[in-house]
Amino acid sequence: DNPLIEVIILGDENRFNDTWVEIGFPLELKPEGSTSDYFTTTTYDEGIMITGYSSLGPNEVVIPSSIGGLDVISIGESAFEGSSIVSIQIPETVTIIKYRAFFTVSSLSQVYFQGNSQLETIEQQ
Repeated sequence: DNPLIEVIILGDENRFNDTWVEIGFPLELKPEGSTSDYFTTTTYDEGIMITGYSSLGPNEVVIPSSIGGLDVISIGESAFEGSSIVSIQIPETVTIIKYRAFFTVSSLSQVYFQGNSQLETIEQQ
């Protein structure tokens, strides 16, 4: 029995994965504040699009820069529509935010763009 309940790794969630697997560490490692389990996504050749967010997820959202080894490159149309999120951190890998991605999200008060943002487009329609 392993008495260890939780490990918090700050920063890149994939930084230690190979090492932990080699020694048989039983827990999945995620950075503090990770909300990856609550996203729905679509995979394209270019990368990942966030297409939705579960109402069961925390209201302080951190979008990871990659999921499954592919860069998160966009936030899809209506991805967070109607949610009750209050803050969101958008990684530097996101280049486009689709139309109505945050439509009717009246609780959203803080948006952070991480690092050297590559954001090129915020769709109007």
